[in-house]
Amino acid sequence: MSHYSPLVKKFIERSGLTPEFLRELNTPYGAQLDGMDKFISALHSYKSAEITIAPDFDMDGITSGIILYAGLSQLGFTINLSIPHYEHGHEFGIEDVDDIMHDFPDTKVILTCDCGVNSTEGIRYAQSQGLAVLVTDHHEQETACPADAMIDPCARNSSYPLPGICGAAVAFLMVSAYARRYASDSERKYLNLLILFAGIGTISDVMPLVHDNRFLVRQSLELTRELISKPLALDVLRADANVHPVFLTAFEGYVQLLAQLAIKIENCDEQFYSYTLAPMFNAPRRVGSPMVDAFNVFIGKNEQIRKTAIVHLVAANNKRKKAVAQYMESLDDTYAPYVYITDAPQGMLGLLAGHLMHRSQLPTAVVHVNEENQTIDGSMRAPDYYPIIDMLAHRDGLEVVGHQGACGVRGPLESLTDALTGISVPMNYLPEPVLTIGESDDDVTWWDQAALSSLADFLESIGPFGKNFEYPIFELNIPVGATQQTLGNSKQHLKLSMPGCPPVLLWNTSELPERLFVRLSYNYFRGRKTLQMVGNN
Repeated sequence: MSHYSPLVKKFIERSGLTPEFLRELNTPYGAQLDGMDKFISALHSYKSAEITIAPDFDMDGITSGIILYAGLSQLGFTINLSIPHYEHGHEFGIEDVDDIMHDFPDTKVILTCDCGVNSTEGIRYAQSQGLAVLVTDHHEQETACPADAMIDPCARNSSYPLPGICGAAVAFLMVSAYARRYASDSERKYLNLLILFAGIGTISDVMPLVHDNRFLVRQSLELTRELISKPLALDVLRADANVHPVFLTAFEGYVQLLAQLAIKIENCDEQFYSYTLAPMFNAPRRVGSPMVDAFNVFIGKNEQIRKTAIVHLVAANNKRKKAVAQYMESLDDTYAPYVYITDAPQGMLGLLAGHLMHRSQLPTAVVHVNEENQTIDGSMRAPDYYPIIDMLAHRDGLEVVGHQGACGVRGPLESLTDALTGISVPMNYLPEPVLTIGESDDDVTWWDQAALSSLADFLESIGPFGKNFEYPIFELNIPVGATQQTLGNSKQHLKLSMPGCPPVLLWNTSELPERLFVRLSYNYFRGRKTLQMVGNN
């Protein structure tokens, strides 16, 4: 650590992010999912059959579907990709089977991704129609799964060391395992490129950024940066006759997306995945626009189809942003801060719950209420200290399905409010700042740009940041003499300035909070790289 600046050394000492800790955190387990051998053997037995993929409709479901569609096409399977209907809900159900058989009547096998482990009714119905069902999922298993084969890191009695991997990661692990056993060198030559979509799914589904997940995300981001910096990178795939058109199209669509959004390499980090890609691809279900656009970016057979899909996604995302603001204003807060009642579309409920949960740090539900029987149907979000499924699964008629931190909830309104009322944030849950920035009596002065830049560089080197590896908290104590300036068409942003100091930007903030926490970053403009701080409250 001798080469680090004094400020970085102080940060490492206080945060515990030593080289030894980071080395352990960045080491993948490299384990195989329970049941993988049985699963890929079952899949191989259907090599000559027509298989249809049934994905979920969020960003993890989309990336899972693309991994399976592109990967299995490359491996020589006859594959269809069914576009999911968000109106049907997240479970794989009877309607999904009927849709598949209508669209792809020669289907013999249904392969789910990011869904299915608890879809007993849909699976049994498919099997009654003479279909085999193979399930790849990552949700908590709550009942016996009747599928012909199933892999899920959260299956009952699973020994997989990192249960918090996303559906896209499960799909990637499965395709990779199949290729190692059954594929030729030419078939599997480029399969590892699908890690691109596994990393996007990992960030989008807010998986813990530890061990294998860090590896997936880092490799994914490296691929994205390479595709931005080397426009002709895909020419190698285009020139190889062994590359399946579906496999190539997935990457051509992604490159077109990056170009159409004008993404620069310096803006390509985990925040690009979480704050640009995930909201955009989740937007159709939020605002009721066609789900096919989200898939056509990666499966559209020509540039115009993909371009149109991207335009539609951007428009849906803009509509989603406006709708969130409107529905946040109109929430019925009778049972706040735990339960909020709304008439927002079903696809908006989780998003609203997430906004409210981050604001209060309390378990939060946003629900529709049936006035006749006072039952609710909605979405919940909760901090790590409150595992929803463990806490609510057996409470007075409540049904919770999904993840411990994000799930759907149904049942009596009174049961939900009774279960949540009185919960408070644990005293040790919100950590204190690692460092303070400000004047001479703080850890570093606001105007010591050399020291702050050394810290910013170190943080860039140890990313990505996210769940279970959060960005460290830095508190800015604003010196006397700092000036405030409002920005934006509606004066909705704040900028703090002081001569010789990196500017501080507070997005969507009309007034200074009591305590200001900031994130260090760089701004790139016309070839210049300058340090800045962004409000991180």
